[in-house]
Amino acid sequence: MLTYAESKVSDLQARNLDGFILKKGSPSCGMERVRVYGRGGMPARNGVGVFARVLMRRWPYLPVEEEGRLNDPLLRERFIEHVFCRHRWRSMERNGLTRRRLIEFHTAHKLMLRNRV
Repeated sequence: MLTYAESKVSDLQARNLDGFILKKGSPSCGMERVRVYGRGGMPARNGVGVFARVLMRRWPYLPVEEEGRLNDPLLRERFIEHVFCRHRWRSMERNGLTRRRLIEFHTAHKLMLRNRV
């Protein structure tokens, strides 16, 4: 699974995505609180899916969210804002970075940039 995840993330990076939505609770794609079974057979909800871990490690600035968390209006809005912000940044890079364009981008996105965690 790890080999597949590494290969799939490489394929996705070649497609220049602006965001990615993962499946909640999935052993491969869960972003957080994935069930991990210990020796006693009781699951702990403290894992991260194999594919999700590779995706977030290899592509740390890609906006990523779990589909279940998108039911929260604030998280959904934040995710969509980050996807569009990434798209605008990448479009600006393709058209050539200039001092003026960089200042305009920063002015338009300063609150988002300031709150980036």
